[in-house]
Amino acid sequence: MSQQPPEEPARDDAARDELERSERSSEEPTGGDGSAPAEKEGPSTNRIILWVIVGGIALYLIGSGIYGILVK
Repeated sequence: MSQQPPEEPARDDAARDELERSERSSEEPTGGDGSAPAEKEGPSTNRIILWVIVGGIALYLIGSGIYGILVK
């Protein structure tokens, strides 16, 4: 007696593609009643903080450049 599970029978490419498509579609998030897709989550807190820091640096560089032009 073998301890290995029985192997699945070989499938043709069309059947395998259809199975993969159905698995992918079942993984999509749905709403509470299962009919409408759930809304995507917004950006993470870390991403927002990063953009605020990068935006602040950009504003500083632009502001100092404009100040340098005006004072000259």
